[in-house]
Amino acid sequence: MRTFRLDPTAQLELMAIRVKDRDKMIQFYQMLGFHLKREENELAIFGTGEKNSEMLWLEESPRAKAHEGETRKMARFSIVVPTEEEMQAIFLRIKAQNYPLKKVVDNDECLGFLLEDPETNEIEVYYKKEAKQETTNPEKAVATEVANFFSDGVHFGSACLNVADHAEQLTFLKDVLGMSVIDKRQQIVAATQKPFSLCLAEALSCVITATTDKVHGLDFLKLSIEEENFDLLQQHLDELQQAYFVDGKQQILTVYDTVGIEWWFIKRIKD
Repeated sequence: MRTFRLDPTAQLELMAIRVKDRDKMIQFYQMLGFHLKREENELAIFGTGEKNSEMLWLEESPRAKAHEGETRKMARFSIVVPTEEEMQAIFLRIKAQNYPLKKVVDNDECLGFLLEDPETNEIEVYYKKEAKQETTNPEKAVATEVANFFSDGVHFGSACLNVADHAEQLTFLKDVLGMSVIDKRQQIVAATQKPFSLCLAEALSCVITATTDKVHGLDFLKLSIEEENFDLLQQHLDELQQAYFVDGKQQILTVYDTVGIEWWFIKRIKD
């Protein structure tokens, strides 16, 4: 059996979250900088200011349970901002709404902050500094003009997942999805080159082992990969006899991991 490795140019394109109060969550994510592209039944679809972008789906799921206070499948996700100016603009939008921050970070590596959305999903927003670059603490930000939406350069940086069995999930990500371990001490798995990474934490919770349609929180992650890598992934899963689904157009492959999170792989067609 050949060793499969995920396309190093793979990108985390989209994250889907099941929510209880869509209107309140829409208001929050618009404040943060996401552009509400459209609403379709229970779905609210967000992207950057770019015309065709999609980064976030919020799906209102009244039949799912919130399990407030319980550990969820996703502990945190991060958003990377390309410039200090945009980082300051994001902070000013939040400051204008008097929305509480859990933490502000300003060190040699990054400038950013940590906050929770109205349904306690934790989000880290940061700008990665250049070498020896001095920046302005976001709490001291002053601007004459504040951009309304994220720029096209904004992307997901990481997601920290809570799992029932750390070793089992790590094996799945490495041996089934072809990801690469880059830091065993920190328990980090590299998913993409741009850099997107996964952090795994072992935890006990009924939410972690429940199917995603039954609970609020992370539903699925969508990655785009090259056409050749898409075909190799399908062959690899067949060899492993791993259950998966491919749509009729052979453009989308979906597979569930050990805690029931659905991974979507989208074929990126070459121009």
